[in-house]
Amino acid sequence: MTSGQKSAKSNVFVTVAALIVLSVYPPMWALAQDNGNELSRNGMDPTEARSRIDFLFADVRGVRDRDLFGFTISGNYAFARWGSFGVEVPYLYTNADFSELYEDGWGDVKLEAMAVVYNRPGERAYKSVAVGAEFLTNTGDYEGGTGLGYYAIAPYVAASFPLAENLFFAPIIRDYVSLGGDEDAGEINELRVQLLSVYEGESGFWIGLQPEVIVDLTGFKFANYPLRTTIGKMVNENLGFAAQLTTDLAGESRVDYLASFRMLYLFD
Repeated sequence: MTSGQKSAKSNVFVTVAALIVLSVYPPMWALAQDNGNELSRNGMDPTEARSRIDFLFADVRGVRDRDLFGFTISGNYAFARWGSFGVEVPYLYTNADFSELYEDGWGDVKLEAMAVVYNRPGERAYKSVAVGAEFLTNTGDYEGGTGLGYYAIAPYVAASFPLAENLFFAPIIRDYVSLGGDEDAGEINELRVQLLSVYEGESGFWIGLQPEVIVDLTGFKFANYPLRTTIGKMVNENLGFAAQLTTDLAGESRVDYLASFRMLYLFD
């Protein structure tokens, strides 16, 4: 094990331990309070525990050495108003060097757990805070291009601030660390800071802008500055559709384009 791996795993251990403490006591305290459970109309608030199903039936990614197309189905179950867990399962088609010969297979399955540690929907300036972690499994084929080739964990903290009646701001801080896998896949330890802003218009339409700063902690350098733009519409209180485009604003480009179109179903 390299010194980088030891340092990364040590950082993850401390972070996960802190998240466990934060995830157990504050939610139980918050559950005892009669604060209501105000949910967003479009499911874009990253701090809400909510049962939902998402189907990404178009996901096109243009990268330097291969082209990917696939679909992803994900589900989240809110077992209480302060906590939820979820799973995401992708199936990908890939062709190396943009050849006509495609390979296909299951991608890396992702698991997620989240807990709301603060919830005051009646407050104008400070609504809620949540902590959680994403766990990436090495179920995809690294050589075939359907997997990243490593296990990873990404503990995170998110907050939600209502700026106006139809506008909220949600910063998300995530530490993305690989935990081993294929030797050729390499190591990764990145701090990712996302600044999500969502405006909810009339007739169920919404638009979201999410600039992100990715810092490579292995070399302590800024790596990438992507921007995600989402436009969506809720057909009714539960069913909605959304399109998203990710572009690199600066830094080392990782994708030529990443576009997706999804259908979501939100439970009350």
